[in-house]
Amino acid sequence: MVFTELLACLIPRSALTITVNTTFQELIEKMNQTGETFVILLENHFPTGIFTERDLIRCLAAGVSLDEKVRMYAQKNLVKIREDRPLAIPLTIMIEYGIRRLIVVDQKGNYRGVITHKDIFEILDPDLFKKEITAGHFIKNKPFYYLSPDHTLQDALNLMVEKNIGAVPILEDTGKTVGILTEKDFIFNFELKNLSEKLRNIALKKVYTVSKNEPISYVKIKFKACGVNHLVVVDEEERAIGLLSTRDLLSMAKETYSSYIENKFKQAKDLLYILPEVVLEILDLGYDQVVYWGSAKAQELLGEQINEKSVYEVFDQEDWYRLFGKLKKLNKVHKEPIKTLKGQIFEASGSYLKLQVEGEGKIHLILRDITQNHRFLTDLQTQIEVIKTLINSIDSMILVVDPEDGTFRFYNQMVLSILGYNQEEINQKTIYDLVYLPYQQIKTNLNMVVKEGKEIKSERLYLTKNGDKIPVETYVFKITLDKPYVVISSKVKPIYQIENLNRELSLCKSKEEALSVLYKYLLDFIDTLQFIEINAETGEILSIEVQGDKVLWKGCVEGNINECKAYRTGTLIEHKETFCPILKNEQNIYFFCYPLILEGRVVGVFSLIRKSPFNDLEKENLKKMLTNFSFYFINLYLINKLKEISYTDYLTKVYNRMCVQEFLKKEFNLWKRKGGNLSIILLDLDDFKTINDRFGHFSGDLALQKIAKLLKENTREMDMVGRWGGEEFIIVLPQTSKAEAKKLAERLRLLIERMSIDLEGGTIINITASFGIASLPEDGTILEELYKIADQRLYQAKNLGKNRVIAD
Repeated sequence: MVFTELLACLIPRSALTITVNTTFQELIEKMNQTGETFVILLENHFPTGIFTERDLIRCLAAGVSLDEKVRMYAQKNLVKIREDRPLAIPLTIMIEYGIRRLIVVDQKGNYRGVITHKDIFEILDPDLFKKEITAGHFIKNKPFYYLSPDHTLQDALNLMVEKNIGAVPILEDTGKTVGILTEKDFIFNFELKNLSEKLRNIALKKVYTVSKNEPISYVKIKFKACGVNHLVVVDEEERAIGLLSTRDLLSMAKETYSSYIENKFKQAKDLLYILPEVVLEILDLGYDQVVYWGSAKAQELLGEQINEKSVYEVFDQEDWYRLFGKLKKLNKVHKEPIKTLKGQIFEASGSYLKLQVEGEGKIHLILRDITQNHRFLTDLQTQIEVIKTLINSIDSMILVVDPEDGTFRFYNQMVLSILGYNQEEINQKTIYDLVYLPYQQIKTNLNMVVKEGKEIKSERLYLTKNGDKIPVETYVFKITLDKPYVVISSKVKPIYQIENLNRELSLCKSKEEALSVLYKYLLDFIDTLQFIEINAETGEILSIEVQGDKVLWKGCVEGNINECKAYRTGTLIEHKETFCPILKNEQNIYFFCYPLILEGRVVGVFSLIRKSPFNDLEKENLKKMLTNFSFYFINLYLINKLKEISYTDYLTKVYNRMCVQEFLKKEFNLWKRKGGNLSIILLDLDDFKTINDRFGHFSGDLALQKIAKLLKENTREMDMVGRWGGEEFIIVLPQTSKAEAKKLAERLRLLIERMSIDLEGGTIINITASFGIASLPEDGTILEELYKIADQRLYQAKNLGKNRVIAD
């Protein structure tokens, strides 16, 4: 059967190509010269778009200037197929998704040419057309559009665009054909500047007809013999009753071919259906991704009603964004973790197929349930991390020592912090290098612990990297792992009340409370304290707070945080070998600058200033206090960030629908108790879909963001601006009458109308909005009525011509 033959048996023909600078006028001239009905857009010799005769008809009907460049209108995704694929694959894609042309590439992805549905149609097996179906069968339920000789070229153009058809027969009052107009005629035969010409005055091309009783095998032969893409179907009296195209005839192939491949698909689907893994097929619609098939395991684990669900009703939103992003970028994923809304964890592998159809592509996913394994590993890892965190966060040095040679099996972070070593350096040391005692006495103590099982409590001196001696209280005991080891827990003799600081910090509910607690402890032994809070994303200084003796403060980095070395490097800066440019002339000022770091970004800088120098023990305690504080501060920072995320719309940064509803409910209850006024404004951007269709969803998102910013900047602090859904926004106006709300809405309408929105590529667009207003008590006493009335008035504004405000 022909379906098993390779696509290479068809010789792809070279298509007419254009560049990014080609205009509509140049395009039409090229089409006239070559007779081509579509072109491929090339950028740097790489095909990036396709533009067809139907696209040209639509642009002409929309009044696009012939001097405008075609590039902006030729941004369709190209559907590509390798030449070593069986013919069954392109036929399936063309029939299932209504695609007329495929780009053929070789095994390396190099451009080979184009094949059309007509190319495949001409080599289809004759067996596909042995079924004795007549031409009338195909027009039975198909709309028939035609014009009279008194109609104009403009009428024909409008009809073809509105009904998305490629040809229009011209009929007399008797119903007989006198001509036919096709898309090609507008490109090759007419003067496009004179679209008011009546059809009767134009020499129309010959009409080829076929009787409604002719069998399909004869129709196929006549298509090929006449060399046309359209045949007019006539009745016994030669009156036109329908129009038949080669694409219609492919449906015959679809009926026969579908029965051929149906069993193949069914066998594959049946196998997938019973697999122990979850198998999903998902359709990418551009604005959403929808599950349209799931295996038995998918229905068992994800719900019987999984089909037709949005992925956002199945998977965690952030996990899906991450997985979907990789699919779009790489066209495949392998063993990517993803979480469902039910809390299940899956390992996902699959692929993404780009399509030039109603959506953007097809996604095939196989999910392996790793919930139990993930929970076990997560719990285990959490326990390990908790233990490591606990060991590293306690204010004691922990050393596990091999008694045979004094080397370290383990040490915690506090050993490095207090003694000043890094990991590489401490790994070269032994316990004999750290404890300020004679070698033999240390050796004797280790043997006593290991061989006699004694526990030792005493005071010792430890030597830092710089040779300083630090007094510590030690507790030594034995532990058996693969062999006996000595554990030494050493605590620096406390000078500052770190335990009390931690206790008070643990009770704080906000960043401000935590800072106040820290200031109290620090100012006991420093003269001046400065804290700079920084936006981690932009580097903007959010606030500067100064405590203590402000005479010593020199206005550190008020204008530009990049002047601060602690911020630039993310490391501790102290007055020793480093000199601060702000304090460079102050010989008797000593400083200690500590950066607060969240996920690799500096979110704050502490500057501690004193008239006398810091000794090593003081500096270690300062580090310890600030390190402990950073744990509490960053936790509070993240909690506040999560609250902000849960209340705002991720795209526009205004409040989301859930938050608006909660706010409005509170304001409504307050209005019921105290009276007064309460108003809401619903606004919807006019013809927003055309922005997405013409410039892409990224441009649509950019427009939404700019509109949201305009709304926020032009409403009061007490008002709430929220995204109600899609391109619809809501503004809640407490203690505001209808007249005041209407005045605000009219002002916002004018601002939107006058605003120019810059898109990528230098494109500038304008947009308008329609408004609906409802107020209490004029429009009712029930909150649901307020929503309903505002929505009705919004649609009334749309129906009256858009770009207006309706309040009554």
